[in-house]
Amino acid sequence: MSEIFIKIKKRLHRHAWMKSVVGGISFGILLASVLLLADKWQGDLANVGYYLLVGGVSAAIVFGVLFTFLWKSDKRIAKQLDETLQLNEKVQTMFAFEKDEGAVAQLQRMDAEQRLANAPKKAFQIKRLWLWIVIGVVSLATLGAAIIVPTKQAPPITEQPDKDDVFVMTVWQQTALEDLIEEVRKSNMIESAKTQVVKELEKLSISLQTTDKASLMKALVIATIVTTDEITESVNTYKTICKTLHLSIRADVKNLAAAINSLDTVKIGTRMAEIRDALNAEALTVEQTKEELKQFAEELQKGVENSTVEQTDVLYAALLSTAAQAKSLAENAELTEKGVLTQKVSEIFADANRNVAVPILQQRTNKETRTLVIEKLMGIFGIDKSELPPLSEELNLGGGNGGEDEEEENENSGVNQGGIGSGETIYGSDDMVYDPDTGAYVKYGEIINAYYAKYSQLMIDGKLPEDVAKKLAEYFDTLFNGADKEETNNADK
Repeated sequence: MSEIFIKIKKRLHRHAWMKSVVGGISFGILLASVLLLADKWQGDLANVGYYLLVGGVSAAIVFGVLFTFLWKSDKRIAKQLDETLQLNEKVQTMFAFEKDEGAVAQLQRMDAEQRLANAPKKAFQIKRLWLWIVIGVVSLATLGAAIIVPTKQAPPITEQPDKDDVFVMTVWQQTALEDLIEEVRKSNMIESAKTQVVKELEKLSISLQTTDKASLMKALVIATIVTTDEITESVNTYKTICKTLHLSIRADVKNLAAAINSLDTVKIGTRMAEIRDALNAEALTVEQTKEELKQFAEELQKGVENSTVEQTDVLYAALLSTAAQAKSLAENAELTEKGVLTQKVSEIFADANRNVAVPILQQRTNKETRTLVIEKLMGIFGIDKSELPPLSEELNLGGGNGGEDEEEENENSGVNQGGIGSGETIYGSDDMVYDPDTGAYVKYGEIINAYYAKYSQLMIDGKLPEDVAKKLAEYFDTLFNGADKEETNNADK
């Protein structure tokens, strides 16, 4: 192929490269600059990498399109030269017959090469060079402007206060909250939990004085309710113990667990009396009574020890002590008389009832104080129950929790809470008595727990003389555990 043709082809190919590079880079810079200007105008700048990516990808695409369009084959270059230099297809003929060694072909090639060599240099320069320079300058100018122009600052968003979300604590709310704090402080809730609850309520009172949004107020009150619930759950162990006790294979241990779960000392006393009477049944021999007592003790001990409650817990210790006493009595080989064994069993369950009643009353007081705090906070600050998250749930074990099923069970067993009873044991009657706190006549069974709570508190505080304490202990023991019919009849005689 002619050397002059090859030189011209290389020059044209360089022009194609240059145009494609300038066009691609200019378009990429221009597009990225326009996007940058638009984002600055809106005051919402993206990451620098975003603009580099957009510019780079668009430059590569435009470069590819331009290069495909501007790159020419030898045949197209020959045609372009003939048209530009008006050679009447001499270059195309030379290209077509480049391998022909005939005299005519050689003369034609020489003529074409001579004409190409004599062609003016401006014929092979970049056409409309000024246009490509303008494109490059415009893109660079746009980039400079995009960099220099400051980002538009968005006007500050002024939040319009929601009238429904405005909160100002009233004098009544402040006074009611202070009264609640004082009520908790004077309550019989266990001291460790009481201190924490009072601290949470005082913290709530301080926070609400500087709170101006109803939504924030509700969040603070609900948080205090949840914390109070958690504090109470951490000191009340009855549910944890009852869960494992209720897994027992013995029905009497299950029933005792249900009664303890009710936090009702009358129910607990009734269940204790039922177990005692079943163990002391005349149909059982001494050995049978011991075996039943041992099995009961082992199931009670296993249920208590399998719970996650700490051994220092009072209810844990009371139940474990009962199990230990019962097991010791059952394993006493020297005890062979039925009457003595019956008396010992009765003493164990009388002690158990008294020992369990103290922590039960304390934990019931804890629960009542928790309920008081939650209900009063909801009332003072208008919190609906549906707005509260899930709180601690009651443990439903059946049995000792009351209801029609339990009443039928009690009737069938001859044990009726607060009633006379038709079995071998007589229980306190449910007579109507005058309640000085309400000024009305009520069933004795409805207020006996309150009376026992006052008695227990006086015992704990050491404010009862020894003889009075003994009389009251016998009185409540008879009410809760019942009295043997034969002993009662002998006493009447």
